[in-house]
Amino acid sequence: MNLPNRITMVRIILLPFMVFFYLANFIAPWGKLVAFILFIIAASTDKLDGYYARKLNQTTVLGNFLDTNADKLLTNIGLLLVVCDGTIPAPWGVLAAIVYVGRDVVVCALKELAATKNHVFKVDNLGRIKAGFQMVGIPAFMFVAFLKQAITNETVILVFEIIAIVTFTIATALTIISMINYLVKNRHFFKEDEN
Repeated sequence: MNLPNRITMVRIILLPFMVFFYLANFIAPWGKLVAFILFIIAASTDKLDGYYARKLNQTTVLGNFLDTNADKLLTNIGLLLVVCDGTIPAPWGVLAAIVYVGRDVVVCALKELAATKNHVFKVDNLGRIKAGFQMVGIPAFMFVAFLKQAITNETVILVFEIIAIVTFTIATALTIISMINYLVKNRHFFKEDEN
């Protein structure tokens, strides 16, 4: 396995540890802080693996598959954690989770459809920007969950909640726009082949 793929695997391997620490109430509030740090480390490997893949000319089909799915796992698992514990209150967290997972299913289906027609499905800049906001908004809520357990200063908590809400709202809007964008740009894949 080449270096970029090993870096991507680190992102995947960190996920169960992130979940464990986030849910480990017996070490509260530090478990949530550790989970937040693990999310940041995992998210940072996304840029690192891409950098080395290009620099070392080691871009592979396996690497693309691992990278894409590691990103989806990280964002969706992180989102589910902050939704399940109520850090993002109902019904907003549940609706956002439906949007995130739904968009990922649609994009995966488009990739499969493109592959059946011998086309390569390419990620565009809107998808990258969306991912960037997700990688900020989700851990911001993880940090808010830590603060709610660690401190009593409501002003500090409110400031970080506002930051989390703004970045996460932008991420969710971009997730919807990105899904629509992919559907429109790739609508030709839905046409039946002519005999």
